Amino acid sequence: MVIKKTKQYLSECAAFTKEIFHSEFVSPIGIIILGITLLFMILTMCYSDIMVTIPGAMVFWDSAFDGKFASFYSNGGGAYDIGLYVVFGIWGLPIWILQKLSILTYTDPGSVIYFKMLLVIFTVIVLKEVYAISELLGFEKKRCQLTVLMLATSLMFILPIFDVCQYDVIPTAFILIGIRKWMLGENKPFILMFAIAMIMKPFSILIFLAVLLVREKRISLIAKGVVGCALFTVICKVIYHFGADGGSSTTNLLDWLYDRLVQATVPIGRTEAALSVVLLIVVYAVIYMEGVKEDQITERKYMMFGVFGVMAIFTVIMGINPYWITYAAPFIILALMMSPAYTYLGMLVAVLADCSLIYYMCISYDWVFGGTATFSYLLLKNQYEARIDDVRSVYEFLGVRWGLEKFNTTISGIVLGCMIVIGMIAYRGLKAKDTEKAEFEYNAKTIKWYFIMRVCIVALWSLLCLYLMIK
Repeated sequence: MVIKKTKQYLSECAAFTKEIFHSEFVSPIGIIILGITLLFMILTMCYSDIMVTIPGAMVFWDSAFDGKFASFYSNGGGAYDIGLYVVFGIWGLPIWILQKLSILTYTDPGSVIYFKMLLVIFTVIVLKEVYAISELLGFEKKRCQLTVLMLATSLMFILPIFDVCQYDVIPTAFILIGIRKWMLGENKPFILMFAIAMIMKPFSILIFLAVLLVREKRISLIAKGVVGCALFTVICKVIYHFGADGGSSTTNLLDWLYDRLVQATVPIGRTEAALSVVLLIVVYAVIYMEGVKEDQITERKYMMFGVFGVMAIFTVIMGINPYWITYAAPFIILALMMSPAYTYLGMLVAVLADCSLIYYMCISYDWVFGGTATFSYLLLKNQYEARIDDVRSVYEFLGVRWGLEKFNTTISGIVLGCMIVIGMIAYRGLKAKDTEKAEFEYNAKTIKWYFIMRVCIVALWSLLCLYLMIK
């Protein structure tokens, strides 16, 4: 049954991809540029975090056959929760076997590229789910296609996956499937998908609460839903607690993440309050206090507006980690596409948000986005090693050499401003009448050139990183 449903789902993904490629908003030149750029990223660009996580896939199988109870973490499995390593382990089984046969090692470029293909698959799943959610939000076909193309050409979505090799796209896919199930009124699959996402990374609980509170107002059932969402994670924590010092590394990671989440503070009396906690409480309270919407489309839009509010706080207030923007990207795009009357404004804001947010990442994490070691692991590693002392980071080039660092606070302000404007657009879409949808006219030629521009921005990023290595 599971295999049959998986095949059916993959078949639907293939049909969805074909539909997007044949959209009137897509041009052959845009597809070619994007295809070459993504292929270049897959084959040459990488960040070290995946090189630390891939060994966990090998340890996953070693621990499965070592005859010890819950020995994954004591065998040096990794810093994340076990769910992520289950996915990596299943995908990495061929590499583990080939390594045992001394044919290759998990550090070989071919092995790393193989693991990157797992991220490509989940990228397609995320795009498909965004399309399905767009339909359930009442978007017409052209608008659904436009929404997917906006996400597929977004720097904040593409770079963390194809450049930095972050696997947060995997739990993001399960989160989106869970939201789609909630929209369809399938509560058990909704909780199950979020439980799977949470066992990989804990951030899904933030979105889960925002979705749950839209319909559920009974405290006992809210508590039951939260327990259901956290159940897998709690069970695994208990199991590995009784393993040989298992789970200690994940505890250290959670301590570090907590410090980041409460980084922004406001003075209150003789102490300080975490701004993100204050804002999240307010957002959740507003969602809870609103009545249940009789109209399904309105209810779904209200849910998306609430989720965007949570993810906006997550993005600009919580001292966001460069990996985490993968979680926010789909909801940012869905929010800014909610109002047909402000489609072109949303498209402009999307470009500003993309460029400013990535530059903000370069300010805060110059070794991750456009770092000096970007080409040190895959097919260009020999060229990198030959020029290792001359390689420069993107921030060093743009911020220092070009002098953009004096505008750092301004650019950070643009990020915050874009989030506020996107929230305003989403709110306008929430209150809009159906006539807006009928009145909006799509200029296919203008939109086609717009996407060529977005694709070129992604390509320019890759070319800039390459230039800073070979110059």
